[in-house]
Amino acid sequence: MTNAEQLARFEEAVRTAEIMIGQPKAIAPDFKLIPVDRVGKELTAVHLWTGGRGILEVNDLYCTLTEDGKALILSLLKDAGAY
Repeated sequence: MTNAEQLARFEEAVRTAEIMIGQPKAIAPDFKLIPVDRVGKELTAVHLWTGGRGILEVNDLYCTLTEDGKALILSLLKDAGAY
């Protein structure tokens, strides 16, 4: 799978997520994803909790993933050897 395909799958998972009102109870995330641009600069970190349907956090915006979205992200993490 190419990087563009991986990014498209991740974008689909985020696009289908539902924005949460407020913040979930404070527990450590299961994953911290740090995208890096072409020149090696780290971009905004993304936090992922895998319990239940899954929660994604970017810049203090929390979203509940769909089951398919969670499966897509976990598949990408597995392909990357991180899960």
